[in-house]
Amino acid sequence: MVRFFGFCAFALASLLPLLVIAADESPEILARKLVSPNRAERLQAAEKLYASTTLPKECAEEVVEFTRLEYSHVLTGAVEIPDKLPAVIKPGAVTRLSQIKANPADYLGKSFTVCGRIEVSDSWYGTYSSEHFYSLTFFELDKDGTDIDVSNLVHFYLPRKYGRNMVDAVQKTESNKTSFVRIAGTLSKANYKEPEDWDQLEVEDIQFLDKKGGWQPPYLSGLKLSGDLLGMAAKSNPDAMLPLVIAPKGGELDETLRKVAATNILALDLKTRKPLATKVMQAAAKVKDKEFAAAMRAFAMQLQAIKPK
Repeated sequence: MVRFFGFCAFALASLLPLLVIAADESPEILARKLVSPNRAERLQAAEKLYASTTLPKECAEEVVEFTRLEYSHVLTGAVEIPDKLPAVIKPGAVTRLSQIKANPADYLGKSFTVCGRIEVSDSWYGTYSSEHFYSLTFFELDKDGTDIDVSNLVHFYLPRKYGRNMVDAVQKTESNKTSFVRIAGTLSKANYKEPEDWDQLEVEDIQFLDKKGGWQPPYLSGLKLSGDLLGMAAKSNPDAMLPLVIAPKGGELDETLRKVAATNILALDLKTRKPLATKVMQAAAKVKDKEFAAAMRAFAMQLQAIKPK
């Protein structure tokens, strides 16, 4: 998977607590919730379903649709940021910047959650470049939850591939300064050379305030969850992956989903992949776009190849 998906389990758990499966929530019931229009409900269902460690064959199609919904949310969906702030912002369990500053080595490669306001910046450092990241200036929420604390100023870097819609929304709120967030972040080992580098941080996920003063579900967590579940679905029902792989040539969303599904199919054993290769080849024969058809045939050949040990 892409490096950005290397979330520590703590990072995801800190923003979206793992819920215990109720006795009446069978995998089939949870799978139906994966396609709920209520994103919080489908994320909770995904957490519970992944925790069950097994996925019935009949649930694979809902997992595929959940994957489509979450990637669509990140790549094409609108980010809602309220126009007004609550009188007091409740940050939940967070790490203070002063703690990171005091002992940066303790946070290297580890996940933590902070709360404050963000603005789009043009500051870059180390391997964080404008080609691959967005730069965000972060102002920490004070301990009273009513204003920002300017004693420590840091920069967060958000991977560009999945950050466009968030950045666009933040820029629209710069006049009324309502872009308060909870950030699951990390201090990257690649960019930490000395203690003074403690303030150059990387985003793992973001929660925005909702209109009631609470917190929206983590914006990117569905990508991690869909990746986990899609791997289970590929094993229980490989054919369910095919609609994503053989879908007509499309835009960014369709091509991203194609790559995600292909990665999971290629992880299967050769015996399982061979029948899929035949079906991909048959689909390629019906494609009029010669370049796209050639790409599909090349993928079919990959499926039939013996993976190097």
